[in-house]
Parts: sequence; structure tokens; C-alpha cells
Amino acid sequence: MEADTSYWLLGGALFLRGLGLGCTMMPTMSAALTTLTRAAVSRASSSLNIIVQLGGSVGTALLAVILSREISDRIPRAGGGGGVGGMGEIPDQVRAQVAPQLADAFGTTFWVSLALTAVLIVPALMLPRQGVKAEAKDAPPPIG
Repeated sequence: MEADTSYWLLGGALFLRGLGLGCTMMPTMSAALTTLTRAAVSRASSSLNIIVQLGGSVGTALLAVILSREISDRIPRAGGGGGVGGMGEIPDQVRAQVAPQLADAFGTTFWVSLALTAVLIVPALMLPRQGVKAEAKDAPPPIG
């Protein structure tokens, strides 16, 4: 990410990431629930929803802290009173000076997000798959 990165490119990349997360969340939860008995599904479903909500909240807070820290490290006056962080309108001269540092801060935060995603894919790949295969074998053939 650079100071002159297109908003369309950034928005498109974030849209694709959100679309991918949305398309994988339900199949992942379904795969996690397929090996359970009917009696355990209701408790597990509630637990999974709580974990998803907590994970999203903690992940968002973690990335916000990382971004805040990166901005403070690159633009020391941004974190404390009187700096660019407390101003509503940033003059063009100041904007041109801080834009590369802000872009670096956001870029680092996006890399951390990508690394966390890559690390968390490993447990997702370890989800059991035999429950889905067993159900497919026992299922009646499709009609038509």
C-alpha cells in the first residue's frame, strides 16, 4: 500500500476479502457441526456463534491497536494533543507530508491481518471431513 494507492483497488481488495469470509463462514461452521450428535448441536452452535463474535471483536480491537501504534510510531504528534490526529481538516501541505507514513502504517496492519489469516487457515484445514463423506454415502440418490 502506498500513499497514492487507488481507493478502488483498496476497496475492491477489501470487498473480495469480505466476500470470501462471508462465503466460507457457514460451510466452516457446518463442517464443524457435522460430527456431533443431534443433542450436542444446539450447545455447539451457540458456542461457535459466541466464539465467532468474540474472535471478530478481539481481532478488530487487535488490528485497531496495531494501526494506532504504527501511526504513533511514524507520526509521533498524531497520538497526543495538537497533532494531526486531533484536527478535523488537514491542510494539503501536511497531508502530503504524512500520507506516506499513514500508508505504511495501514500497509503494516494489512500484512498483520494477512499473516493472522494464514495462521488461522491451518486449524480450519484440520476440521473433520469424514462426517460429510459418510452422510453423502448414506444419502438417498437425487430425484430427477
